Amino acid sequence: MKKSSEYRALAREQLGGQIFAANWLWALLALVLFDALVGICSFGAGIGAMLAEGFFGFGIAVMFLKRARNNDGGRMDISDIFAAKDCVANSLLLGLLRNIFICLWSLLFLIPGIIKAYSYSMSSFILADHPEYDWNTCLTESRKMMKGHKWQLFCLRLSFIGWLLLSAVTFGIAALWVAPYIQASVANFYEDVKAQPAIEDGAANA
Repeated sequence: MKKSSEYRALAREQLGGQIFAANWLWALLALVLFDALVGICSFGAGIGAMLAEGFFGFGIAVMFLKRARNNDGGRMDISDIFAAKDCVANSLLLGLLRNIFICLWSLLFLIPGIIKAYSYSMSSFILADHPEYDWNTCLTESRKMMKGHKWQLFCLRLSFIGWLLLSAVTFGIAALWVAPYIQASVANFYEDVKAQPAIEDGAANA
């Protein structure tokens, strides 16, 4: 597995090298659109938002995986955010059930919910690679994939602490620019972790 700094370096290169590069701006626009669409779909105690997160989260995963795998300098395709049109049921159910399970685990106190969120964090990427998988297979494969690697993903996210502090003093403006940076880094993390040998049950606690 790479270091957090290596994932960030790959992300910067894939987004164009600096925050005003074209692909960074396209990625930013896609994530803003994602948040807007999820917000619009928020109804029925958040069920609509959960469904929308699954549908559009699939598209975001497709968009960033394409960039991670083919950094050819071409423009990122924002239309990928609608890529789940070819696997509507799977993407909707994944978003719904993933969030419900995380919420239920959170009822056991905050920490179990956080752990489950990290366990299921690769499920949209897995569905992007395997649109034929059902929601349960995606969650199961993500849980297996993240066994022994949740701490590494936590450290990767924590490595953006400087950006997040900057976001606090800029009233959230900097958070807009860091969101594509984080998403691209996590896409590269997925590419790395999926190539790792599976850890058997009981062999790791993280």
